[in-house]
This record gives sequence, structure tokens and C-alpha cells, in this order.
Amino acid sequence: MSSAAKIESHIEAALDRLVGKLRDQSRMSALVTAMVAPTIGIGAVGGVQELEDVFFQIRDERSIDVAVGDQLDGIGRILVRDRESEQGDDDYRRDLKAWIKYILSQGEGETLIFVIRELTNSTEAPGVRLAEHFPGSIIIYYSGSALNSEKLANIMGRCAAAGIRVDVVQSTATMFRFDIGPGYDLGTYTVAYTETG
Repeated sequence: MSSAAKIESHIEAALDRLVGKLRDQSRMSALVTAMVAPTIGIGAVGGVQELEDVFFQIRDERSIDVAVGDQLDGIGRILVRDRESEQGDDDYRRDLKAWIKYILSQGEGETLIFVIRELTNSTEAPGVRLAEHFPGSIIIYYSGSALNSEKLANIMGRCAAAGIRVDVVQSTATMFRFDIGPGYDLGTYTVAYTETG
């Protein structure tokens, strides 16, 4: 969404721009006010203030954060990302945001984490973790649920940089441990594995 500020005082601004001699003339002030202010009546054309209100309404209602139903589907068509069956507006909105990040991705770790978090709704512990393994391999652990795990693995593989292998693993809150001593209860082995891709 644009960060442009909405102007609520077009009439005052237009009157302030009048040349000094014209400011004192009531007919000139009335003419400027009539041109800027919304007109009332049958077939009336809105003034500058009304047009600005409509432009901001269009801008705000066409954003992913506010759009619902058909408007959100329209944004999805623009992004070439259709709604999954039985997918509500909130889930679809998260999908579209993740899809935009995916399209703009250049393989950054933060982007991969954002995309998987949005696609799987992994907000509760342990959330999303990314582990890099030399040479050219990444394992992403997530705690949410994927709508389509095969598609998820494919998306994450294409989201990463070229030549990087991405494994996607669903983890649970139950940890797998060898012992309680130092070493084995840390790192990769603390996660319960359920391969999804």
C-alpha cells in the first residue's frame, strides 16, 4: 500500500494559493470553492476532495490486507495464484503474501523463513528454523500444517538460490534426544522428524 497521506483540506489549500488581491474578493473565493468542493445535485460531479476520498477508498480496498472475497480472488488472478478449495480469506491472504515474497525472493534465509511461516501458519513453538549445511544444503523445520506438502517442498526449493538443495521437515513439540548430557541433546537431533518433502 502506498504511504501517500490523504489530504482533507483541499478547499483551504486552494484558497491559500490565490494571489493576494484576489483573496479578498468574495466572488473569486466562491468560484475556487465551487471548483474544489463537491457539488450537490442530480448528475453532479464530485470536487477534488470527493475524488481524493474515492481514490483512497479504491487504493485501500484493493490491498491484500483489506480485500475480501472476489476482490482477493482478483488480486490472486493478477499474481497467478488461485485459491485452494475450502481456503478462507485469511489463509488465502497469507498465501498471497508468501507468494509475493516467493516471486521477489533471491534466496535469503529471512525470506525462506517468512514464506514457510505464512504457508504453514507456524506461529506456535517451535515455529520455523532454518539450518544450513555445507555444501549447498538447507533444512527448514516448521511446526504448522501444510495444505499440500508436495507443493510446499517444490515452492521452497524454487524460492532458494540456484544450486541449493532444500529439505522441508515438519517438527513437533516432542523432542528426540540421545541423552541429557552435553552434546547429543543439542542441534539437529533435538527435533522429531516427519519428512514432508
